[in-house]
Amino acid sequence: MNIPVIQPEKLREPEAMQQLREWKPDLIVVAAFGQILKKDVLELPKHGCINIHASILPRWRGAAPINAAILAGDEETGVTIMKMDVGLDTGPMLTMKKIRIRRDDTAGSVLQALSTLGANLLIETLPDYVRCIDTDSAA
Repeated sequence: MNIPVIQPEKLREPEAMQQLREWKPDLIVVAAFGQILKKDVLELPKHGCINIHASILPRWRGAAPINAAILAGDEETGVTIMKMDVGLDTGPMLTMKKIRIRRDDTAGSVLQALSTLGANLLIETLPDYVRCIDTDSAA
């Protein structure tokens, strides 16, 4: 779909920041990115930065939410779409969907289910989110 994507090893690399500045993105979306976005990145796109987080926030923040849910014996998990801020998974939550964790689930099977769920939830969430931001900006 000709949507530019980068996956820098370290976002603080000058080349990565330069690329982001050149693109002048309206929105940045991350999923399982594994790096904390600094304030200059968060403020770059006019619609902010969105995270597709593989847990029911605020239950499991951080890098291994699927494993944490399974190890804790949680009966459900899910995906949270959130607007990012300078904290670790602390920004405002936009939408969330849950699934049951089955007795025979593994981190891999849950990841697979949440990947599909997250992609679909992002498609559902973004139009209203962008519309709200545009309406707020016009007011």
